[in-house]
Amino acid sequence: MDQRPLALAVLLAAAAAAGCADNRTTVEILGRAAPTDVTTCKYSSTGDFLLGPGTLDVSAAAPTYATVLYIKNNAVDPATNTPGAVTDSKAWRALAAKVRVNPSSYVGDFAPSPALLGYAAENVLPMDGMTTPPGGNSSQFVDLLGSGIGAQLKGLVAAGATAKVVLGVTLQGQTLDGAEVDSGEWYMGLEVCNGCLAGIACTAPAVLTPSCFGLYQDPNPYCK
Repeated sequence: MDQRPLALAVLLAAAAAAGCADNRTTVEILGRAAPTDVTTCKYSSTGDFLLGPGTLDVSAAAPTYATVLYIKNNAVDPATNTPGAVTDSKAWRALAAKVRVNPSSYVGDFAPSPALLGYAAENVLPMDGMTTPPGGNSSQFVDLLGSGIGAQLKGLVAAGATAKVVLGVTLQGQTLDGAEVDSGEWYMGLEVCNGCLAGIACTAPAVLTPSCFGLYQDPNPYCK
């Protein structure tokens, strides 16, 4: 019997597996990180979480939304199993964040009530290339909504009003040995308001101190 067709099928299957993204369990988004120091906006690789939905005030001239996420790399350090292996080969480098606003998978599966804002969009924004070691954690700055989506949301939420959306976040990247590895999609709620943060004022001599991301998003600005 000619074994060549079988051998070719095995090679094609192996090549297909090598070219596909990871099964989305290696890299995990744990949640939104809280700064260890709100005055200097320093973040550690582990620590407190920001709980509840985010807030974006679209009354800004060009509204955008960013946050810091805790990331866990569940890959095993190759050196623990293979003496002499390159320790950092399974370190994961963040390259881009794909964000879906009101993804159909979430809306269809969970049927949120009250209903979310009737709007859906997607953007893919670059990340800074920071790495997370195998078996380790990191905190990573992530642009979630660019000015294009921000401008569209601004046109949908009237002055003084608030609406809710859900963001589906997938982080895309590679291990240092070249394997494509994406996180599973992680969902977070976002309250979109028009004017709820812009009107904050402080009583002198206190001054208004913005959040780590400016005056128009969480964590809310505060008086100092």
